[in-house]
Parts: sequence; C-alpha cells; structure tokens
Amino acid sequence: MKPLLVYLLQMIIASGILYCYYHFFLRNKNFHRYNRYYLLMAVVISIVIPFLNIPVYFTNENTDNSFLMQTLGIITPPAEEEATISVVAQSTQTRYNWFSWQNIFYTLYFLIAIAFITRILLSVRKIRIISKNYPSEKIGDINFVNTTEPGTPFSFFKWLFWNKEIELQSEKGEQIFRHELFHIQQLHSADIVFLESIAAIAWFNPFFHMIKKELKAIHEFLADEYAMQKIESWKYAELLLMQALNTKQNLVNPFFHTQIKRRIAMITTSQKPGHQYLRKLLVLPVAAIIVALFAFSYKNRKAENDSIIRSSERVTIVVDAGHGGTDKGSKALDGITNEAALNLEISKIIQQLAPEYNIKVLMTRENDDFPGGATEIKEGLRKRVEISNSANPAAFISIHINSAGSQDKPTSLTGFDTYVSSKKKNLADKALASHLIKEIEGIYTVNPTIKLRENMGVYVLDDTKAPSVIVECGYITNPKDLAYITDKSNQEKIARAILNGVSQFTNQTKLKEGITKIIKEEIELNKKETRPVTDTPKIKTLEVTLVDTAPLVVLDGKIYGRIIIKKIDAEFSPNDIESIAVLKGPTAISKYGEQGKYGVIEIFTKNYITKHPEIKAQRIALHDSLNKNNNRPLQEVVVSAPLKKGSENEFSDNATPIFEKVEIPPSFPGGVDAWRKFLQKNLDATIPIRDSAEAGTYTVLVQFIVDKNGNINSMKALTKHGHGMEEEVVRVIAKGPKWVPAQQNGHVVNAFHTQPVTFVITEEVDEVAPIITKTQDQAKPLPNYPKISVKDLQKATIYDLTWLKPGTEISTFTFSIDKDDGHIYDFVNIGNEFNSQIRQLINTAEPGRILTFENITFTKDGVKKKIPSKVYLVTN
Repeated sequence: MKPLLVYLLQMIIASGILYCYYHFFLRNKNFHRYNRYYLLMAVVISIVIPFLNIPVYFTNENTDNSFLMQTLGIITPPAEEEATISVVAQSTQTRYNWFSWQNIFYTLYFLIAIAFITRILLSVRKIRIISKNYPSEKIGDINFVNTTEPGTPFSFFKWLFWNKEIELQSEKGEQIFRHELFHIQQLHSADIVFLESIAAIAWFNPFFHMIKKELKAIHEFLADEYAMQKIESWKYAELLLMQALNTKQNLVNPFFHTQIKRRIAMITTSQKPGHQYLRKLLVLPVAAIIVALFAFSYKNRKAENDSIIRSSERVTIVVDAGHGGTDKGSKALDGITNEAALNLEISKIIQQLAPEYNIKVLMTRENDDFPGGATEIKEGLRKRVEISNSANPAAFISIHINSAGSQDKPTSLTGFDTYVSSKKKNLADKALASHLIKEIEGIYTVNPTIKLRENMGVYVLDDTKAPSVIVECGYITNPKDLAYITDKSNQEKIARAILNGVSQFTNQTKLKEGITKIIKEEIELNKKETRPVTDTPKIKTLEVTLVDTAPLVVLDGKIYGRIIIKKIDAEFSPNDIESIAVLKGPTAISKYGEQGKYGVIEIFTKNYITKHPEIKAQRIALHDSLNKNNNRPLQEVVVSAPLKKGSENEFSDNATPIFEKVEIPPSFPGGVDAWRKFLQKNLDATIPIRDSAEAGTYTVLVQFIVDKNGNINSMKALTKHGHGMEEEVVRVIAKGPKWVPAQQNGHVVNAFHTQPVTFVITEEVDEVAPIITKTQDQAKPLPNYPKISVKDLQKATIYDLTWLKPGTEISTFTFSIDKDDGHIYDFVNIGNEFNSQIRQLINTAEPGRILTFENITFTKDGVKKKIPSKVYLVTN
C-alpha cells in the first residue's frame, strides 16, 4: 500500500488535472448533463485511482531509452515494503511527547474536518426543524411544506419547501415549481450531500471545493433548462433578476441561486459550442494519463529479480514445521490460534517458493500429524532427526513461534529469534543463523543475537548432522506479532527471507570451498621444483561450476571466471598466501570492467609475489592508501597483506599478513569477565552524561589490529555517536594490556578486530548505569551474567533483584526462567511484591538456571519510567 502522504498528494494532483480540463474545455458549455456526471466521476477517479497499485515491470534498457519511463519512475515512487523499527530494550523514554509535529498536524486536520462536518449537521438540523414547524402535504411522491422561512423555495431530496408569498397557481409559481421538481426527480440533493461529505473529509483539497461549487451551478442550469420549456427565455431571466435572493442552506437546491449572471447567460444563449464531441472525447486520454500516472507502480524487473538470491547449485534443505499431532504448541490469547498450524502454513509457503531459489525443500510434516507416522512427541522428535540425517541436506530449518506471559495477558516481547545447538559447537550453524538474521531484519524486528541453550539441549538441533537453526517467528501472545505472522503476504515475506538466507549461506560456503581449492592446487604446483616460471599458473583436475552472479576469481593475475568449486579435499596453510583482496563496486569495475560488477577476489601466492616484486609494491601502496583514508567508503578490503615499514600500521613482524576473518578471533586476556572488570575499573561511564547525551543505548565500535605478540595497532572508531564516547573507549583500550592474538589453522596470526562497548544512559536511577559489553565471538552467554547463590536468591527482595530503591512504586516487569524442556518461560509481575508463582520459581531455582527481569517499569513523581533488564546466573 502507498504511504498516506503519497496517496494524498496524488489525489490532489489527479483532481487538479480533471478540474483544469473541465475549466478550460467544458465549463459554461451547453452540455450540462455531461458536465454533471463528469464532475462526479472526477471526484471518484481522484479518490480511487491513487489507491490502486498495479505493478508494471520494465528493464534498464527500457528506462534508458524512454523519456516517458523515466518520468513515470519519478512521479510514481516504487512500492516499498513496510518497515518495522525495533526498539532496543535498554533505551528509555520517560514520557510521551504529544507536542510532536505529527500530532499537531493530526489535531489540526481533525479540528477542521469536525468543523466542516458540524456545518453539514447543522444544515440538516435546520431543515428538520422547518419540516416540523410547518404542515406538509403529499403531492405525488413529494412532501410539500408551505412556509414563511427566508430562503425558500428550495428542495431537499423529496421535500419541497415553498414560500407562502409565492402563488403556486401563478405563472411565476408554476415555473419555480417545475424548477424544484426537476431537482427532486434528478436526485440533485444526493450529489450535494456526497460532495459536501467528501469536501469535509478532504478539506485540504481545494479542487474538491471548486468541483462542489461548479456542480451546484450545473444543477441550476439543468433545472432552468427544464423549467423554461413552456415560457420564453427572456421572461424566465427576468423572473430570476427580480427575485434574486440568497440562502443560508448549503445542502439544498434553492431556486434563487447566487450565480444569477451565469444562469441568465446559459438561458439566453442558444449557440452550441464548437467541437463539442471532440471536447467530450478528449476526456478519455486525460483519464488515461491519470491512470498511467497514479494507478501503476513502475518497477525495474532486474531489481525485482535481484531480491531473489538463488543458490549457485541446486541444494536440498529440510524444513521442519514445529510441533504437530497432539502437540499444538503455544496458543494465542484467543485460545484458538495455535503455533503448530502457523508453523505449517509458513513451512508450506517456503516449500512452494523454494524452486525460485534453486532449492528443494523436504518437509518433516505436511499435515497436522506428527512427522513420519509418530504417535507421541518424543517419537516425533526422533523422526524429524531421522528425516534430516537420511536426506543429508545443506541445512535444517525448524519453524516455531515464541510465547511469553500468561494466556490472558499480552506480552510486550516482540520479534524473531534464532537458536543453534550448544552441544555441536558448529560454526556452520552460527553462519546459517547469521544469514537468516540479516535477511529477516529487512522485514521485521529480529534479535541480532544468536541464542543457544547451555545447560540443556534441543534435540532436533543437537542430533541433526546438517547445519541447523530454529527460527522463532515472533510471539504468538503479542497481538502485533500475531497480526503480522497470520497475514498471508507477510508469511510470504518470511518465507522469502528464510530462502534468501539459506541461499546466501550455501553460496558463501561453496565460494569459500572454491577459493580454498584454487589456492591448494596452485600451492601444490608451485612447490614442484620442476615447474617452469610462468605468469599464468596452471590448475590441474579442478571441478568447477560457472555462476553468472558469483565474484570474479583472479589467481596470481590470471582470470578464472565466476567459478564455484564443488569439492575440496584438504585445507591449506595461510603461510603460503601473500594476500587475498576483495574488490567491490567502482574499484572492481574500474580495474576489470564489466566482469567486475559482482565483485572480484584477487589471490596472490608468496611464490608468485617473490617472482614479481612490482605486484608486491602495488599491493602495499593500495593497503596504505585505504588505511589512511578513514572517511572514504571502503571499496576494497585487504584481508591479508604485508605492511610497509614505517607506516602507521607497523608491526613487530611486518612480513606476516593481516587477517580479516579468522577461526579464533583476538580476545582480552582473562576472557569476558576480565574485560568487564577492566572496563568497570578504567572506563568513565559518566562522560556522555556530562556532555548532555540523551537517555538511550549507544554502542561504540572500535576497530584495531592485534598482532601475533598481542600488541594493539591502527586503532580507530567506526561509530560517531559523539559526546566523548568514542574517544573514551579508544583511550581505555590503548591503556589496557596486550591481547590474546588470533589463530588460523592452529597458527598465531595478525588479525583485525572490532570491539563493541555499549553505554546505557537512563534517567530513572540515581546511580550511573552499568556498562554492558560483549565480544564478537561470544558464544557462551553464561560468563557475562552476574552470579547469585541459591541461598542469597531465596533471601532477595524484589528491590534487591531489580536494583531499585526500597519503597519505589514498581508497576510491572517480566520475569523469565529457563527449564528442562528447552524453553524459556515468561511471567508478568504487577506491583511491589513477587506474585506467588514467581516467588515459588525463585525459591526453587536450581544452580545453572538463568533468571531475567525485563521491561522493569516504575512510577516516580507521577511519571512512568523504565530501567535496563537484569540477568542472573544461579550458583551453589
């Protein structure tokens, strides 16, 4: 659907075009019936046509060669997907600001609209009072009311309000009666009520008011034309001049209308306008222009196709619709909608759309029964794993829907989540989940953190051999989430996002294998002493697949095309590689022309660089220029390259390459707990507060290189939040100890590292909010959590666990605890005391359980406020 502002603008433009045609070609011409219906249809078309959103596809060639297509592309904006903005849980908002520009505009609109509607209602009330104050008699289908009211005679639907001073049997009375009778017979009052209503609702559209005024005049022209059939036109004109009066009624058809001059002109002229048929027919192209401008959304076919990311090879995945059989999963607040049915709906759509992505989907269940003929839950879980392992798929995706809170109260928790196995320790699982998160965040709120169960497993994830992920598609107990996931169009968006994520994952996996294979084969050839020196390395038995949209692979200066390797036999040592560079955008195109439009991967071996020192000098110069120009968009990322002696990136061992991606990233000595303590001791968290930073959550990203000895080099901030936060984080990291260096294939290597530090600024508590940090490679959440013993937990009050001062008026919070069945259960607490259910869960919490207090709200000085979540790990 089009944005409201775009629709309103198109409606005004459409009505303006139609009115302008009427004004210059149809107004004051003697075809009043045609003009009446033209004006009515002009209003209808102006309202309806912009509502339409018919897609029309064109290619880039069409656009480049057609001025019309370029113009339409500008006037008609492309259809946009609804976007959903996720709100960070730790950001706070003390009070709602009603005095926003949006609210002011809404208030102004409604006030003026109410004024117009009130005016209409008062006119109806006035007519009703007149009809009650005077006797009426039935003349055919007409209710004849003889009055002494000023402004009479006039008609309203089947009511004719007459003036006693006008003799009905006189020549004058007969003409006026015929005039009003025509209004009643032709339902002119319906036209006026319709246009008055439209003008009240769309009061901001000046053309609707003009059309309303013109339509009233046309009504009079038609009625005059009918009334003077039995009288000479000059006598009828004289009658109008002598009896011209004004009326205060807006909904009626008064005989003595204010536009006397135009009425007399229409009465006394008998000349027919020239080209009258042409004037009428030209309305068709005008209407066609409006339809072309506003009824269609013009889309680039290539852009539409680009939204579908096809797998480079046909792959099979297993899609598991969670629950089924007697296990209906979670239920919505209505007690009817259940998780199992929604899981199956989404899974079937994934299966239907999969061929477009070069993917084959194997379902664990295609109906409401358990998978594989199972009769109970545990057997159903085993069948899911058996189906996946026997198919040997590229990925296993299990579709679920989350729930929280009680069955009679909605939860405030929202968004998608992804879960991977905590037992397999499989990097492929996390890579798959990362791709899914990246695609889902384009359509709905999604938790960027990949979740896992540390103390308990998830059977379908732990025992499935393929890379496997559970996707929790929102919360069934959140009305907003439920409305989204039950909408068919949104289910298709979910399915396409998941398929795009799977394609991205499989393509990246194949590409990585391909590059590794090329390097391995080249290294083996270079190691042979009998090999002649040549600029173009030769690759033996290399099994490849051509992929039109894959990056261009260039090995030691030779272009091998867009290739993906199907099979890899062994890994290689990074010590054999001089550099790997990824070129993107203009950089790739300027160097390789059209071949570089999908990116270029340049690989240079040490053997080749030794024989070609000029290449080494070029790579060093390029690397230095990129590192020194921090404000320039990075078009080329050097993954590993030697560093120039004496540059700002000098290392203790400058002959060793730098890695962008490694198996084991650099880390702070002592792990996450030590990093947290180091920050709490050295980081001044009050700096942004002193610099007047607003309440909220600010994640500072700092990038640096950790060499093989743990030294930090080339540190720079990637974010620009300001308020001194970036400078403070850089200062603290520079002050710190040496880091634990990265590892690749068992070797210590130099590597880039990006470290986030999050400042949480709140207005609700007196003390400074704690610093919350995380590392990029953090897989185990437990070490981050504050620990509390079972004994201390049983003694703790609600104020101890929420960090609020005793006596604070607590409104609500959500309490969460993980259980043996692999799920996290959420409960809502209201008031200053734990309810009996939560108190019992806290008192019986065993070591290893994770307790979470979220959405903690309280009232202070009459204002509702919110503080960050609190998480605890229960210990002995």
